[in-house]
Amino acid sequence: MWLLEPSLHHLNHGSFGAVPIPVLTAQRGWQDRFERDPVGFVERELLDALDTARAAWAGLLGTGVSGVVPVRNTTTGVSTVLAAVADRLAPGQEILITDHTYNATRLAVEAAAARRHLTVRIAVVPFPLRSAQEARAAILDAVGPRTGLAVLDLVTSPTALRLPLEPVIAALEPEVPVLVDGAHGPGMVPMDVDAWGASFVVGNGHKWLCAPRGSAVLVVAEAWRDAVRPLVVSHGWDASFAPDRSRLHATFDWVGTDDPTPWLCVPDAIATLSGLHPDGLAGLMAANRALALTARQLICDALGIDPPAPQDMIGSMASVPLPGDGGAMLDPIGGALRERGFVVGAFGRPRRLLRVSAHAYNTVDEYAQLAALLPTILR
Repeated sequence: MWLLEPSLHHLNHGSFGAVPIPVLTAQRGWQDRFERDPVGFVERELLDALDTARAAWAGLLGTGVSGVVPVRNTTTGVSTVLAAVADRLAPGQEILITDHTYNATRLAVEAAAARRHLTVRIAVVPFPLRSAQEARAAILDAVGPRTGLAVLDLVTSPTALRLPLEPVIAALEPEVPVLVDGAHGPGMVPMDVDAWGASFVVGNGHKWLCAPRGSAVLVVAEAWRDAVRPLVVSHGWDASFAPDRSRLHATFDWVGTDDPTPWLCVPDAIATLSGLHPDGLAGLMAANRALALTARQLICDALGIDPPAPQDMIGSMASVPLPGDGGAMLDPIGGALRERGFVVGAFGRPRRLLRVSAHAYNTVDEYAQLAALLPTILR
């Protein structure tokens, strides 16, 4: 089912994912169709195929197809939204993030703020923490009269927390538009984008959904669809290029010659993962979450610490704090563990953390072995 190196314990799915062989086979099929008749594929097949994938995305995310567009990755999606929103903010206004924000997203926010003379306001969310209410209060307490945009992680990357965004979005929208960085959302946690009411949601297909890399999605609320455009100007900007499509779809569906097959494989990825559990994708997500919670408990027991966050804030990956001070973005314990066959997430800032992921190819025994090894490595 997977091409993963059997000599390694792959406990870091959350970083770059892993593509099942049936999905790779489906992608190869799309690529072969493209190569047999490149002009014919682009002119006669591509837009319909994109619409099929768009419908699959919309069903997964709980939204309509009108606001769903392809992007290469969530980093691209974040920068796309920042380009649209930051230009509408006045100098001195603020973009709100948290101290758990993914590093690339933070850098993109800082760059956008510098261009428009905006301020980056950072909400400090404690970790460890006792409840989701602590996170919600920390975020909302950082909102002020100058807040013009909030960029918030659905699932944080280093700390692996499922933040309580629904009440935060309800408190901010529509006065303060919210961009949900849902890089880890699709395939990890249930998503109901329309019910959330955020102005923008981005998500990756290559992580927990196990689609090929380059299969991310951007969902734009109706109020913003005339303002958001891709970062690349191409044929879709000409209204005559695809006159039967919305301006949003026309501009994003064609941003120059590229390999569209990762996005076209999203329906195959959903079908493949759904077939791995009797209860479909929802059952697989629940099983992965249960495995992540077990893994966290094993590691916490080995380190003699309490779990650093409540269970309702955990999805399919979990982080635990490590003793000592951090430093570099990636902690050296990750290299030490890899030498012993364990691939994990190891972070040195803003705090020292070990993060493990759980997907269909993982077993409890792998985490038990890791937990048994950790005290020795840390000494």
